[in-house]
Amino acid sequence: MTITANANVRWFADLSLADLDQVGGKNASLGEMIGQLSGAGIRVPGGFATTAAAFREFLKDNDLAFLGFETDKAVLQAYRRQFPGDPTATDLENWDAFEQGHPDSFAGMYVFWVHKNGTA
Repeated sequence: MTITANANVRWFADLSLADLDQVGGKNASLGEMIGQLSGAGIRVPGGFATTAAAFREFLKDNDLAFLGFETDKAVLQAYRRQFPGDPTATDLENWDAFEQGHPDSFAGMYVFWVHKNGTA
């Protein structure tokens, strides 16, 4: 399978912290590491990132509603303090902004929940 970079897929080697809003903290940091460390002979595994826009498009195209992340209570409480207007903690734009200010909060977070609209 060949993966081609496009508006929804970006190679780590082409990313830096300037791309944080498009690909999130983990992906931007991997790109930054590749860019900064490869010249010093330190090998960082390559790979690719899907963009935040691609994630939102996937949810919309498949009629899915984002229900939230599986995270610890302290992270969720900090999020709710920062975004009191989102009591369900399901606004992806807010989570993106939260991650930029709290990049460690997403360490090890790989689970999120969605719901198929129109189903019980």
